[in-house]
Amino acid sequence: MEPLKFDVVIVGAGPAGCTAAFMLSGKGLKIALLDKDTFPREKICGDAFGADVTKQFHLIDEVLTEKLQQFASKVPSNGIRFFSPNYKLMDVDLAVPKNKFGGGFVARRLDFDNFYFSEINTLPDVEVFQNQQVTEVVTSPDKILLKTAILFFEARIALGADGAHSILNKRLTENKVEKNHYCAGLRQYYSNVKGFHPGNHIELHFYKELLPGYFWVFPLPNNNANVGLGMLSSDVS
Repeated sequence: MEPLKFDVVIVGAGPAGCTAAFMLSGKGLKIALLDKDTFPREKICGDAFGADVTKQFHLIDEVLTEKLQQFASKVPSNGIRFFSPNYKLMDVDLAVPKNKFGGGFVARRLDFDNFYFSEINTLPDVEVFQNQQVTEVVTSPDKILLKTAILFFEARIALGADGAHSILNKRLTENKVEKNHYCAGLRQYYSNVKGFHPGNHIELHFYKELLPGYFWVFPLPNNNANVGLGMLSSDVS
C-alpha cells in the first residue's frame, strides 16, 4: 500500500487537534487531521469552558471568535458554587473580561467539538480523515509512519492530540498511567433541572466518599444539566 504523504499528521480532531490544524493552516504545509470517530461524537466531560477559551479563540482568529459568539448551544457561566464535605456552600464569582469576547460558558462537548471541527473542515490545506484509528506507529530519522485499518500515512511530523489514552504516547514514550494520579469520570445528562445560581455557576460537590475526586452539576441550555463525578483510577480499579 502506498502511503498518503503529508508534512504534518495530527492525530485527534478534538479542540487540541483542531487548534493545531488551524494554526498550521496557511503556512504552506500539507496537513492531515485524523480522528478515530465520526463527528458529531460524544465526549465524556464536564462541558465547562473557562473565560480563557474565548480569549484563546480571539488570539487565534477574530472571525472564529465571532462564530463562537453566535454559537447558540451554550449558556454563559462565570462562577463556581462549592459544596464542602460538611455541606456548607460558597459562591465564587469569576471576573468577566470587559470585551465582547470574554466570559466562560457551558456547552455539550458533542456540540462544541462539532462546531469547531466543522470550521476546520473548510480549510483548503487540511485534509480530514474520520473513523481512522491509528493502530501502528513506526519512526525513522526523517519521517513517521502511521497505520489505520485501511490507510497508511507518512509525514515529517506527527502531533498527538488524541487525549489521555494517546496512541502516540503509548507507542513512542515510556509514560505509563499511574492510577494514583489519574482520574476516571462518569457523566450523564438530565433534563428539567432547576435551582442553579442565577448566574449559572457550575457546582462542585466535595463528598468524603469521593475525595480527592468530586461530584459536579453543570447547567446547560433549556434546563438541562451535566451531572457526573471523577474518582481516582486506583479507587475505580
